[in-house]
Amino acid sequence: MKVEKQIKNTKTAFLKAYAVLSQRKAADKITVSDLCQEAEFSRNTFYAYYKNIEDFLTKSDVMILEDVMSEIGKYRFDMDFSHSIEFYTYIKENADVIFSVLERPGGPGLSGIYEAEKEYCLAGWSTETQLPPEQLELIFAHHFGGMYSMLRAWWKSGFLVETETFKELLENSGMFGLYHFVYTV
Repeated sequence: MKVEKQIKNTKTAFLKAYAVLSQRKAADKITVSDLCQEAEFSRNTFYAYYKNIEDFLTKSDVMILEDVMSEIGKYRFDMDFSHSIEFYTYIKENADVIFSVLERPGGPGLSGIYEAEKEYCLAGWSTETQLPPEQLELIFAHHFGGMYSMLRAWWKSGFLVETETFKELLENSGMFGLYHFVYTV
């Protein structure tokens, strides 16, 4: 267990280094040497986990997608959002890494998360409604696009809005829509 945690911490350090470097240079210009220098690990350490930079990027994409989906998977479709503060805290604490993966040219972008979350949500929603799948897909597209846009804007603002307030804004706009949230509050 301790070894697994050490491996995860090392891989996370490389991923954080990538996020920092991606703020300073184009993704296709980041080298193994750059990553090792920024993460303060040797090249031997890098090559113990990855074959090359492409392997690092692929495995990092998977790691982030799994982490994000693990957090999303805590939603139970019962309209109890008490656990969601953990999700927004996770996003806030890992935003630079998450968005460096999601916004990397040539990376999976949002498609990996979109497809995985769509499958998860449509399965859950279909037990709660009689709407046909094609209508649920449209609702999901609206939900996902809005949620992602709000998360990205929150990150870009430097998290000026407190996590609890952000949670309420996102949940209310998702549950009640623009009309209720803007015109009746």
